Amino acid sequence: MKEETIPMSWGMIEVSCDDVSVRFEVNGFKFKGDVMVIAANAQFSKFNVLYLKDNMVVDVVKGVKAKKLVDTIDQYVELVDNYDEVRNQWAIQEISKTVGFDVSGLKEIFIV
Repeated sequence: MKEETIPMSWGMIEVSCDDVSVRFEVNGFKFKGDVMVIAANAQFSKFNVLYLKDNMVVDVVKGVKAKKLVDTIDQYVELVDNYDEVRNQWAIQEISKTVGFDVSGLKEIFIV
């Protein structure tokens, strides 16, 4: 997946920001909650990433370089060992819900 499209896979909603931070809610395969990215220096070259549930910090990754920010969040929020299989199963379930019948027999169509 291209880096600019990866955040779309996190189910990101409720984005808010100020001069030095961005906070958003995610609904990933591994983590569901809020992610807060805070500038760790004045040059905006390093960031601290906080993972929150019910407004309580559950994990922090400090000093993430800007070019590693998306990968760092993706590893925590979304990526599982069998990501392609899990993503395809999820897609089949969502499509089945939408169309009102089981489309799992057509799964070859949906594998990306």
